[in-house]
Amino acid sequence: MKVEDKLKVLGKLWNAGIKAETLYVKGSNAKKQMQRAFDAEIPMILWVGENELASGKVKLKVLYKNTELEIPVEGLEGELKKHIAQYNEDFERGLVKFERPDNLKPGKDDD
Repeated sequence: MKVEDKLKVLGKLWNAGIKAETLYVKGSNAKKQMQRAFDAEIPMILWVGENELASGKVKLKVLYKNTELEIPVEGLEGELKKHIAQYNEDFERGLVKFERPDNLKPGKDDD
C-alpha cells in the first residue's frame, strides 16, 4: 500500500479528532504490528490495505475484546467514534484487559 493512501486515511481520522498512527517500517507484518499494539496497550488496530480499500471496507481489530469486524470506509469516522466510546465505557467499568493470544506472547517469534 502506498504511503499516500495511508496518510489519506490518517488525515480523515485526525480531522475527525481521532488519535491514529501508522508504522513506517518496510516489511512490517501483521504479527509484529499486533505485538507492538499489545506492548503499548493500544485497544484497536484498523487494517487498511489495498484489498480493503478496493472493497470499500476496512477491518477493525479490537484487541481488548479479541474481535474483528469490517467497517465501511464511508462513515468510518463515526463508526470508530462509537467503538472508542465503548472502549472508554468498558475501561471505566474495569472491563478492559489486554490478554495476548499465545502466538503473540514474548518468545513466540516464529516468523
